[in-house]
Amino acid sequence: MTGERDKALSQARERLQEARDLHKEKLRVEGEVSVEESYTGELVAAEEPEAELRRRVAGLEDQIRMVSDTSTEATEEASQVSMHVFGRSSCSRFELQV
Repeated sequence: MTGERDKALSQARERLQEARDLHKEKLRVEGEVSVEESYTGELVAAEEPEAELRRRVAGLEDQIRMVSDTSTEATEEASQVSMHVFGRSSCSRFELQV
């Protein structure tokens, strides 16, 4: 009987140790999950300002394109006016000399 009792007691101790080991592992994993959740929260929080900055950059790029297009159009108009004015001016001088 003592042999069976010792065997049962030994098995109970082994199971208790296994339970303690599993509990330690559970606590370790929970700690890791907590750290990962913290990192994830920080990443999510950083994505919002990044998205806002990307929107602002896109808006500024659009403004630059519009200013560039307007500048190009103004330059072309000035060139056409200049050619028109100088073209008439030289024609008028030519006509006056003849």
